[in-house]
Amino acid sequence: VPTESFLTKPRMLDAGGELAVVNSPVLERAALIATLTDPASQPLLAHDAWYSERETRPRWFQCLRSVRVAHSLYALRERKQARERLYRGTDPAGIAITVAIAAQFRRDVRAAGATPLVLLIPMRELLALHTAEQEFPLVAALRARDIDVLDLGPTFGRRVLERGAASIYAPEGHHTPEGNRLFAQLLEQALEPWIAAAPRTVEKP
Repeated sequence: VPTESFLTKPRMLDAGGELAVVNSPVLERAALIATLTDPASQPLLAHDAWYSERETRPRWFQCLRSVRVAHSLYALRERKQARERLYRGTDPAGIAITVAIAAQFRRDVRAAGATPLVLLIPMRELLALHTAEQEFPLVAALRARDIDVLDLGPTFGRRVLERGAASIYAPEGHHTPEGNRLFAQLLEQALEPWIAAAPRTVEKP
């Protein structure tokens, strides 16, 4: 349906260092019908890392319930592994497009006369990666492009491990009130040197 997130979120490609938007956030009627009836032919899904033709093209053997269940479990496992490869950087596509978006964000913010700063909010299922000795792969890639990052993964992640994830994260993955309070405290601390270094403008009377 048109309200589903894969239709409302714009898709972007890194076209030689410039961002190219694949689709409008809201598809027109003809484009929506074409995407739903012939997905692989449409740019929206042709460039989508999560799209799989196996999941949209019915096969004769799927009339068996046991086969459908097995196929769903296999697809779930595939997606989980693909997601892990993206975050770990073994599949560089996800980090590459994220860095390209961040680079465009930096250009836009600087053009507006402000200071660009990327904030990384650690996810519960990636705490081991956030608190590892090596930098989080996305953070390392951003800093390699001289993009300033506030990485709260190590500090926030360690506090979560100390206090227990259940007190910091709600079941659906968002922060609990305690988690929000902890994150705000750590963010304030991390921002202090940036605020102190920020140029001050004095209004003339």
